[in-house]
Amino acid sequence: MSQITTHILDTTKGRPAAGVTITLHEPAGEGWREIARGVTNADGRIPDLLPPPRCWRGHV
Repeated sequence: MSQITTHILDTTKGRPAAGVTITLHEPAGEGWREIARGVTNADGRIPDLLPPPRCWRGHV
């Protein structure tokens, strides 16, 4: 199971938002580095955005 998941709801339609691209970045020097990318499924979820063995180090 991924350490990070998503669930996006389209409140204007009252249902999950499918087909939304999500990117996850972490600090890298003076900027940011993309570490994951995914597209929401029919349920508005990306269940494996950060699959093992990648560990999120908790940067905020």
